[in-house]
Amino acid sequence: MGVIFQSLGRTIIAGVVLVVILLAAAGTFGRMGEHGYWLFFMRWLHIGSGVMWIGLLWYFNFVQTPSMPKIPDEQKPAISKVIAPTALFWFRWSALATVITGLAVAGMNGYLGSALMLAPGALRARDEQRLVRAARHQGRREAARPGEARAALAQNPPCDCAAIQ
Repeated sequence: MGVIFQSLGRTIIAGVVLVVILLAAAGTFGRMGEHGYWLFFMRWLHIGSGVMWIGLLWYFNFVQTPSMPKIPDEQKPAISKVIAPTALFWFRWSALATVITGLAVAGMNGYLGSALMLAPGALRARDEQRLVRAARHQGRREAARPGEARAALAQNPPCDCAAIQ
């Protein structure tokens, strides 16, 4: 068991194998084509890469930087030539992965444009789009704008909005 964790490659392979076993045990292979499945998967990747990014940031700010003056001069090249470049490599790629997966989650939820424009109501815009889809699903073609859809649906709410999403 300890041999697995002595190599980064073996550890990653063991993690992937464990995920496949858990997916098979949960019976989710039949649902892999559903939007909700991939939304969950992308959100999981976004959170995981964000945790890695923030963890490395904390390492640099609270471990490596304060510890550098305490390290003897003959050992400092080991930090600056071996440990720091590797940590910076993972820091950069986890930052990029966090941004890319965050954009993917925003796109899958339907508010990518609002999020990129830093619009104050990005989530509200997504809810407005859902209201327009609900109004159109009920055959209300006249409710093409979010404000009109909100007013039309307030008078006669749809029977099942979950099926429309």
